[in-house]
Amino acid sequence: MPTVNHAIRGSSKLGAILGSLFLVAMLLPGAALAATLTFTTPPAGATGGVPFPTQPKVTISLPDATSGTVSLAIGTNPSAGTLSGCAPSILDSTTGTFTFSGCRIDKAGTGYTLVATWSTDGAVTATSAPFNVAVGEATRLAFTQATIASAAVGANLVPQPVVTIQDAGGNTVTSSTANVALAITSGTPTVGGPGALSCTDVSVKAIAGVATFAACKINANSGVGYRLRATSGSLTAVDSNAFDITSDTATKLAFSAQPGGGTGGTVWTTQPAVQVQDASGNLVVTDNTTVVTLAIGTNPGTGTLTCTGGLAKTVVNGQATFAGCTINRVGTGYRLVATSSPVRTSATSNAFNVTLGAAAKLGFTAQPTAATTKVSFPIQPVVAIQDLGGNTVSSTATVTLAIGTNPGGGTLTCTNGLTRSAVAGVATFSGCQINNAGAGYTLTANATGLTAATSTAFTVGAPAASITLTTSAPIGAGGLPTITWGGGIILTTQFGTNGGNRTFKLQATRDNITWFDIGPLLTTNGSGRNQFAFRPSTNFFYRAVFGGAPDLAAGTSASVRTVVRQIALLRPTNGGAVRSIGRNTSITFFTVVRPSRPELTPARVTFSFFRLSGSTWVLSTQRTVTAASDGRAATTFKFSTSGQWYARSMANPTPYNANSVMSTIERYSVN
Repeated sequence: MPTVNHAIRGSSKLGAILGSLFLVAMLLPGAALAATLTFTTPPAGATGGVPFPTQPKVTISLPDATSGTVSLAIGTNPSAGTLSGCAPSILDSTTGTFTFSGCRIDKAGTGYTLVATWSTDGAVTATSAPFNVAVGEATRLAFTQATIASAAVGANLVPQPVVTIQDAGGNTVTSSTANVALAITSGTPTVGGPGALSCTDVSVKAIAGVATFAACKINANSGVGYRLRATSGSLTAVDSNAFDITSDTATKLAFSAQPGGGTGGTVWTTQPAVQVQDASGNLVVTDNTTVVTLAIGTNPGTGTLTCTGGLAKTVVNGQATFAGCTINRVGTGYRLVATSSPVRTSATSNAFNVTLGAAAKLGFTAQPTAATTKVSFPIQPVVAIQDLGGNTVSSTATVTLAIGTNPGGGTLTCTNGLTRSAVAGVATFSGCQINNAGAGYTLTANATGLTAATSTAFTVGAPAASITLTTSAPIGAGGLPTITWGGGIILTTQFGTNGGNRTFKLQATRDNITWFDIGPLLTTNGSGRNQFAFRPSTNFFYRAVFGGAPDLAAGTSASVRTVVRQIALLRPTNGGAVRSIGRNTSITFFTVVRPSRPELTPARVTFSFFRLSGSTWVLSTQRTVTAASDGRAATTFKFSTSGQWYARSMANPTPYNANSVMSTIERYSVN
């Protein structure tokens, strides 16, 4: 049982009295001091739950200490009542009396008693005279049936509501015949609804303080957290326990809260909520698994829908409540569509608008893509003053461009400067370029009072090197630049724009596959030109190769070929004269081929002998001879027929040299 304690604090007068009594007791043989408690005023005139009209008083006499507490509790408790509300008063130190206030017992009963106990010695107690607690005036209502359980739409509630008229202590006021009215508590259910309550009679006259209702049900709209409220005149109303009204099988979706729309990019004041419903439109409160997904159905502004936590929500008690939803682009007549998994019939929201908001930020509506150093960007930057959704707002704000990320340490310049005033909310820049190459440049746009914008990353590359290589070799047979072995060529390299003072190298290859460097590193003059003298010993393809620089990309010229003819020197030589010899004279002719290539397959030389027949020179014979390692090939010819003859030779072609020119003619007159 609750108890109420009262502290003893002896005044000087009480202490003197107690001290005198203690002294007398000590002087008397066999005397002992004993503390006693006495109810000097017992409770009286009590009604349930209301402070006693006569509050109890307890007096302590002859204590063995000058301080302590006194507590009250129910002694005899005929109705299992509860003592509460007792507030201690200040101890009357003159009389040793404690006066209590606010004490009350809730349950009506006959023959209650109170017990007072001194904390210093629990054996020191006092019991009040019996008193009664009567039923008081009617003050409140209470639902006294068992907990109302969940029910289907249109089904009788179980159990049916019973409302009791009670006094302040919760005792039934059996004398009351007041009318009690029943209704759905405002603001319920918490999800779904609102429903419609029907009973045999929603206003019932109490019998002996009890109003019993019959055939009560919720006839429309399922929901979570329904409550019933009972009222009766000035009596304190009461709400029932929460209960759910369930529905049939889920078949469709419906918007239970329509999107409110707003300005571009701002969160709508009214956020969408979607229910899973049965065929009659009742919320399926038992569904906690369906996933509802929102999307734009009608999209007049080609906007994008976003919501905090995403566009898909799992329903709770049959409802998916979305938050933070917004559409960025202005448009009239947007609609949302809700779909679900598992599939239910989809739902389409009411039409709503997204309007233009206040200027809030900057946005690049055109921004540079890949560019070349010192060349105007192919796409020049355009910056718009925008609302939160990215819609252009008419403004004359001043916008300033700068490099954001600067991987190449470049400098940004624009034809008309880096600051432009917007026209109808748009700042257009022209002639913008960056002087140094780099991958991952960004631009930033700033304006006072507006959120800055950063462009997408782009690359500024060095311009491609334009390189032309030519050879001084004249065009020979077969349309190829051709020289005779021993001769030299001039290889001329010409760079295009931005090519002055560039270091490069020349390379050669025999097979147009395996390239090797020739000569030292070369440098162009201020006009991008270089000439290099070279004496080739064989057929080569040539090219110029530039490794690149921050302001000029690497590049390679087209290849150019120079063919080197072999020299075939026929011996003996007559120095251009006609030599006379006798018939059947044998002469050994030899030809020295230059260049001699000991590392390659030996050259082959063809000797040709012609005899004059009438007025025509006719080939008499040809002999092909393989040259020795020193490049010398020889053959012996016997002039067996008299007449006019001549001999000549030529080295045959190889993969490394073109045919040589025919050797000079050596004339013979055979007698």
